[in-house]
Parts: sequence; structure tokens; C-alpha cells
Amino acid sequence: MDNIKCKICGKDTYQNGKYSIYTAKEMIIGSEKEFRYLECPHCKSLQLLEIPEDMGPYYNQNYYSLVNTNIIVRKVSYHLNKNFLDKDFLGQIFDKFVDGNEKYFKLLKYLLANNKLNYNSQILDIGCGNGYNLQMLADLGFNNLNGMEPFLEKEINTKDYTIFKSFLDDFNPNKSYDLISLNDSLEHMDNPYQNLLNVKKLLKDDGYLIISIPIKSDYFWDLYGVNWFQLDAPRHFIAFTLDGFKQMLNLLDLEIEKVYFNSNPYAFIISEDYARGKPMHSKESFTSKSHFGNLFNRLFRKIDFNGKKVSYSYFNKIIKDLNEKQKSEHAIFLIKKVK
Repeated sequence: MDNIKCKICGKDTYQNGKYSIYTAKEMIIGSEKEFRYLECPHCKSLQLLEIPEDMGPYYNQNYYSLVNTNIIVRKVSYHLNKNFLDKDFLGQIFDKFVDGNEKYFKLLKYLLANNKLNYNSQILDIGCGNGYNLQMLADLGFNNLNGMEPFLEKEINTKDYTIFKSFLDDFNPNKSYDLISLNDSLEHMDNPYQNLLNVKKLLKDDGYLIISIPIKSDYFWDLYGVNWFQLDAPRHFIAFTLDGFKQMLNLLDLEIEKVYFNSNPYAFIISEDYARGKPMHSKESFTSKSHFGNLFNRLFRKIDFNGKKVSYSYFNKIIKDLNEKQKSEHAIFLIKKVK
């Protein structure tokens, strides 16, 4: 191979006469096709070596971010998210049984409380799938909402928001934004530095970015390696380490104002399935496409781990501790321009 630069920190990836390459399987759709990732010897981030010419088949309408949600899920999500912003009785009950995006709404609450955001602010969600997050924001009262998603069948226009079918290189909305969110989308982009540079141009000088990404932590990489489910070959072109992500932001004159690690027990559960050759949503998998199926599994199903049968709550205790120590495998960042 020719000399290859790390797409995150920009340094040479060839060291001591070799490249460090790992092979991972596609496991969400269940093709189990193999893909190679190159590890940077400096920041330890990973980048996909051979990107498929057509990524469309890996984002078919069964891919979770493109699946439409029903009215019950929407109602539950409203009360859950309302509770994160401002106490809601039903939301407090649902929070005991349903996973919610608490840290994202905690950051929104922080921005609202400090007059850095209001319900009329211009908000853009990049890589928004079918608009699930935009609909949640609209239900909560936010008025000026746009999304951008290249893998839609066609542009979406509703009374609450517009989702443009576009890649960042071609995106020209003729306005700037107070808040831009990349909710688990940056890792799907081939050149994260250039894409974040494009995002920065769309952001007002006093605006904010909220970026959530998987983090290649030592704990989970040592435990699962290429079976770590957040590697998600080949949809994730990049697997950032925390150090690599910080280095890239520094190169872009962006700085982190707040960060929360927010992994959940599925970091263990799905990785355990992958290590046993069980694709996501397969008959043998712990995960179900049904919210109620997942709730049943969480309450009653046991998982093989280190030679014993353990529960969802067992993993929940471990992951909470890892999140607090910033050693888990997913994080959400509040980011602003360096002044």
C-alpha cells in the first residue's frame, strides 16, 4: 500500500515496517461480508480501507435510522424527552422502562437555560435518517428545523421540518444555524476533517455543535476487538478514539465545552452476540426490531458473559461506572468555535 495518512489526526499510519489492519464483518443487515480497517499507530483511531462504491444496500429501509416509528413510540418519546427538559410525570415513569436520549436533551436544557438557544433558533440535524430526532424537537416546540440525509429515497417536507436529500459537499441551504447536530453520523463520513470543516461554515459564530459518536475505548476494544458492535462495518468509515477526536477538533479550531459518556448495556450485549456469530435482529440475537420485544428481553432474558448467565441490569451497573469514568464506548459532545 502507498503511504496512508490518518484521517483523524493526519499522521502517517505506517510504523515499524508495517500497517496495523483488522478485518470486521457486516452484522446489522446480516451479510457477514468482511471489511478491513487500518489502525493509526498514533491516535489509535480506525479508518475503513476499501469503501464500497455503492453504500445504498447497507442503508436499505430496514436500517434502523430509516425505519418509521409508530404513534405510540412517538407519544412515549414526547413524554420521555419532555421529562429530560422539564419534569413530566409520565416521562418519569417511562424513564424506568425505556431508553432515552437523556444526555442530548440535557445539553439542550443547558443551552436554553443560558440563552444560547431558544425555540425559534435555526437547527440542523445532519445524517438525520427519517427525521426521528427532528420530530421529537418539533413535538417539544422547536420551530425552525432542517435535516440532511443522503440515503433517503427522496426529500421529505412536513409542516414541522424539511429533510434535504444531500451530501455535505453539495449542501447549500443559504442560511446559517444556531445549532447543528450530528447524532451518530460523523463516523459514517469518509473524511471527517473536511466534513466538519463544511459543518463549521454552516454554523453561526456563536452557534454550537452537538456531536455524538462511538468511541474506540481501550476497555471495549481489548474485550471485543472487531466484534465491538459500534465498529459497524462498513457503515462506520471511522472509529474515533477520544484522543484522536480531540486532536481533530484542535486542528479545526473547535473546542469542547461539555462532554458526557452515554453508553448503555447493549455495548456488551450486542458485542457478545457478534462474538458468537449472531447478526443483529437474527432469530438468536438478543435484540428485537420490536420495542416491546426488547423490553421483554431486558426484563427476563439472560446473557452469557465470562462463563455465567447475567441480566441486563448486571451490565447496566458496569456501564454506568464506565460512563462516569469516561471509559465507555459512546459519548456526546457540546462544541463551539474557538474565539
